[in-house]
Amino acid sequence: MDIDFLPEKFRERCHVRYQRLWRVGVTLLFVGIVGGSASLQRWLRQDAQRQLDGLASTHVTALKINRQLASLYDRIDREKRQAALLTYLRHPWPTTQLLNQALSPLERGLTIGSLRLYAQHTAPPGAQQRGATAVAPQNKNSERRSGAEQDLKTLRARYDGRRYVVEISGVTRDLDAFHRYVGKLALMPLFEHVEIARLETASPSDRQVEFLIRIEILPGPGQTGNLPPRQARLREEQARWQR
Repeated sequence: MDIDFLPEKFRERCHVRYQRLWRVGVTLLFVGIVGGSASLQRWLRQDAQRQLDGLASTHVTALKINRQLASLYDRIDREKRQAALLTYLRHPWPTTQLLNQALSPLERGLTIGSLRLYAQHTAPPGAQQRGATAVAPQNKNSERRSGAEQDLKTLRARYDGRRYVVEISGVTRDLDAFHRYVGKLALMPLFEHVEIARLETASPSDRQVEFLIRIEILPGPGQTGNLPPRQARLREEQARWQR
């Protein structure tokens, strides 16, 4: 048998010493865990701050680029509106150019009596004005239009409903020359449609024939509306060749 001769007070002292060491160990372990966690959080905070600083500079650069892009888009939009107005100001076609294309293919044996250029309304006179009045209330709260856009809108309301027509009247004794002249007119680039409106003999005893040629002019640059038949056909052929 194991016989313990130590007094009880020594056992109590040993037990107290053991408990004290255990508490010190637990305290040190707790302090280590807390210190390690604090150090880890501090390192994570510093790393996050470094990343945030890097993102902040990138964010500032992105904002600067966005401002530059917005300014560029505004400038492009203004230039587009200005270009649209300048394009539309080329309409209608110059009268001298129309007269040149109407008279340059003139054949011998034809005598021109009169040449008339006039505008023909393709829509009722008040239709566009009523349309502008109907749209106006919807645009009251919209952004203010630029001067070029306002001018273009005014010009479109005034001229988009017009088609220009040239009428040529005269006399001839040579019908072959007359038909050659009409065929050449049909090939002119600014003429959409050429038709013989009148062709009749002046008198039964006279071989002289009176004629009236009616020519419809192509829409001007930037003019909206339905494309005339030949222009639409040319656009389709051009698109087909581009494919």
